[in-house]
Amino acid sequence: MQIAVAADAIVLVSSAAIARNLKTEEVSRVAFFSSLIFLSSLIHFPIGPTSLHLSLLGMSGVILKWFSPLAVFLAIFFQAFIFQHGGILAIGMNTIIMRCGAVMAFILWKISGRGDFAGFVAGFCGVLVPSLLLALIFHLLNYGKGVLLLIAINLLLSLIEGILTLYILRYLKKMETGVVK
Repeated sequence: MQIAVAADAIVLVSSAAIARNLKTEEVSRVAFFSSLIFLSSLIHFPIGPTSLHLSLLGMSGVILKWFSPLAVFLAIFFQAFIFQHGGILAIGMNTIIMRCGAVMAFILWKISGRGDFAGFVAGFCGVLVPSLLLALIFHLLNYGKGVLLLIAINLLLSLIEGILTLYILRYLKKMETGVVK
C-alpha cells in the first residue's frame, strides 16, 4: 500500500512539473495522444490467459518527446476512473511503468538517427520496456512462471507496435506535417 501511495505522489508531482513547462501549442498534441493511448488500449485481442492491446507509447514518445509522460498519466487516470482498469491505487505504478516505455522510445528515436529503423525500435521498445519492468515486478513478488508468458505475448505486441510506429512515422514524414522532428 505504501508503495502505491508513494508512486501516486511521484506521478502527481512529476505530472504537475511537466504541465508547468507545457507550451500552449503542445496542449493539443498531449490531449490527442492521451486520447489515442486511452482509446487504443480499449481494443483487446484475447490470447490465452491475457489479452493484447495497443498502447502507442513509442509513437507518443517520438512525437511528444519529454511531454509524453503527461499524456500517459492522463490516459491511465481516465482508464482507472471511467473503466476501473488497474484500479485507483495502481494509477501511480501503472503510470511509472508505462512512462518508462514512452521516454525510452523517445531516447532511442533521438540517438538512432530518426529513420525507419529508429521508428521501429521506438515502437518496439515502447511496449517491451514496460513489459519487462512489469515482469520484473511480478518476479520479485513471486507471481510464478506466468511472467515468462507475459514477456512472450508482449514480444508479439512489441513487433506489431514497432511495425505500426514505423509506418505511421514514415507517412507523417512523407506528408511533411512537421509533427515528426
